[in-house]
Amino acid sequence: MAKTQTDPFAPGSALESAHFFTQDLGVPLPPIPEPLLPCLKKKGEAVYSTRTSVDSLEDREALVAEMVAGTGPSYVAFGHEGYGINNWFFRYAASLPNIAIFIEIPHGGVYSDPELTTNEIAMALHTASHIIQATMSGSRPRLVVEYLGPSGGRWCLSQSEGEPEWRQSSDALSRVASALLDTTTGSS
Repeated sequence: MAKTQTDPFAPGSALESAHFFTQDLGVPLPPIPEPLLPCLKKKGEAVYSTRTSVDSLEDREALVAEMVAGTGPSYVAFGHEGYGINNWFFRYAASLPNIAIFIEIPHGGVYSDPELTTNEIAMALHTASHIIQATMSGSRPRLVVEYLGPSGGRWCLSQSEGEPEWRQSSDALSRVASALLDTTTGSS
């Protein structure tokens, strides 16, 4: 008997729920490569993931270390998590064959500016979408990008052994996007 696959665009699907969830936060739906859409599931109150074992994005260090090592399966996860009155973050993780991106931006704390943070999240997700599109085909070294909003970010090449050579940047996403655009268009 053939396995029936759920229509990710059906009413009541996790994708529809994620759309309304991000709309309520005032941010765009994060990029989810089409092959992963049928795997999207709601995890708890405020996390969506295409990977069964990812119920939270709070352990950033462990997720980024796995991305650098390239040991996990392809997945996308995002959510709004935190505690207290000012420790809330919008998080996005995409671990794909040629690119891994982790975004963590403060959002929803009592002292944060909602317009500023939603704009920052929208720009980060827009840039992440371009990076993912630029790396979807072809063979290239796997890049890992960690972007922490106002705290800056860093990027490196994935490696299975040893410490990665991280490059620090106040805007790691834009730098990686610019470098990828230069290589895909033939500019130097």
